[in-house]
Amino acid sequence: MTDHEGSNVPPIEEPAVSEQLAKELDRHRGRWVAVEGDKIIADAQSAQEVVRLANERGAADPIVFRVPLHPERLNIL
Repeated sequence: MTDHEGSNVPPIEEPAVSEQLAKELDRHRGRWVAVEGDKIIADAQSAQEVVRLANERGAADPIVFRVPLHPERLNIL
């Protein structure tokens, strides 16, 4: 693969989510979480609440998302 300037860009070979984080996320099914690096820094019932908690805990730029209740049913195309 090459970027817009023609230099080679190595493929990304590391998993998007570490095994440890995946196990922790499994315990938060159906809840909103804020993740920074490889750690869940907040969880709550709503996106607004999890953002508030993450901000209170000093998060610089967390990734916020809802953990699916049934991830085994996801169809990723």
